[in-house]
Order: sequence, then structure tokens, then C-alpha cells
Amino acid sequence: MRRMVWSVVAALGVTACGAASHDDGAPAAAGYVEPYSTVQDPNSPHFGLNMPNGWVELPVPVRLSAAFSAAQSAMIRRAMRTWELAVGKPLFAVEEEPDARTGDDFGALYDTLDDTTNGIYTRRDWDRLRSERNPLDRKDSAVLATTIWRSPDSDLTRINRADVTFNEQNYTLGDSLVDGSTGNRIIVDLQTTALHELGHFLGLAHVRSNIDATSAMVFEVFVGEGLTQRLLSDGDLTRIQKIYGCEDDACDHEKALAAIAELVGPQRPVAKVSASSE
Repeated sequence: MRRMVWSVVAALGVTACGAASHDDGAPAAAGYVEPYSTVQDPNSPHFGLNMPNGWVELPVPVRLSAAFSAAQSAMIRRAMRTWELAVGKPLFAVEEEPDARTGDDFGALYDTLDDTTNGIYTRRDWDRLRSERNPLDRKDSAVLATTIWRSPDSDLTRINRADVTFNEQNYTLGDSLVDGSTGNRIIVDLQTTALHELGHFLGLAHVRSNIDATSAMVFEVFVGEGLTQRLLSDGDLTRIQKIYGCEDDACDHEKALAAIAELVGPQRPVAKVSASSE
């Protein structure tokens, strides 16, 4: 097993343990950035939240890259469904026509925000991934994936565009209960990774493992063959419902967690470790 690092890009274009909105072309100060100490303070009403008011409109239209196989797309869709069960309402509207582009078709990190598509991509040229705001900030090869988003000028606590990109140059993205590593590319459970990144996509921040050890939003994770973390914690439900509310059985956490467990099925949990910066 290896310890890997999740990544979300902050407003200044640096890899960070927290996350923020990005207003392309605007001064960094214009972006909404929840203070890290507030996001990480379990006594704060904003604990674990990056964008406390979430998406401007639901469900969010999303296009998956055509580079994903049918099996990979199914795992991403199950991760989406997991978050939907947590709130009891549709959060994603996946477009039937896949995006013909891959992450390799974009240059700098924020280039994916230059269109109107909320895309989910994979890159095999991960080492080329740089931030326009900080050209010297290359994403480390250990980073599994990254999520970036933009806020409307009228409300910088909300999201109106976002993209997720997975690192396929250094990892094999598959079902770690079935698939194995490929050469030097260690297997990463795609459903586990997508669950985490989609949490950021929806507005959640990282959570320290010493506060919520079973959260899908813990910063670091052990990955490898047979290892998954496809479930949400009770705390994950509390935090996502602060943003989007809840309907029907989702308002009963016990029922919501049971529905998620039924969707996910048997898994071997990923061992979590304490949060730390890259």
C-alpha cells in the first residue's frame, strides 16, 4: 500500500489542503476563500465547507470524457449517486453525449474552465499540468486528482462552473476489488477517488482524520489492490446537508447511510491517516 494525496486547487493557483473558488482573470482577492482555520474548526458552522451555498442551480449538468471506459463511467456515476442519496435529491445531470476531449487536450490547469462544460476528465500528461496563475507550480506525481471551480460575481459563496481531472499518467484508475496495478501505475479505486473529488465539486472541504476518520473527505488515503472507501460518514451527511438540505429518507441519517451501504455493497475500507499539507 502507498499513501497518496488528494488535491484541490486554491484561488491563488497553488496546491492546498483547502479549496476555494477561482475567478478567471480577476484578482485573487476577488475570490471567496473561507479561512482555513474556520474550515478546519469542528465548532465552526463552516467546518468542512468550502462553498457553503453550493451550486447556483441543481441538478448540475456534467459531461464525462469519452476517454473513460464504460466501467469507469459506471463507477463515477455510482459515486454521484452516493452523494444524491446523502441529500435525497438529484445533484447531477450527466449528459448522454460524452465529451470528446480528454484532459490532455487542455494546457494549463484552469484552461478547462474556459468553456461552459462541467467536465470530468483524465490526463495521461499529468506532469504537464501547471497553473496559469503560478507557472512554477507543477502538480506532484503523487496527486491522484484535482478539482477546480468558479463562482458567479454576484455570490462568491456559490459555484457555477467546475471540472474534475484524474491523474492517469501515474495511476491505474479502476475497481481495486477486481483490477490490479499496471506496470509502475498503482491501482486506485476510481469510485473512491470520484467520491472524494465530487465532494469538492459540490463544495465540501477536506476533513482531518483525527476529527472524522471515516469521512470521504479526509486529505490522505492509502490506496492499492483490494482497498476502497466508497461510503460516507455521518459527518459527511451533516456537512453536505448544510449546503443542499435533505428530503425524505435522507433526513434520517441511519436510513441514508443504509441506502448508501446497499448501493456500494461489500468493500475493504481504505486505511486513513492524519491530514497534512503537500
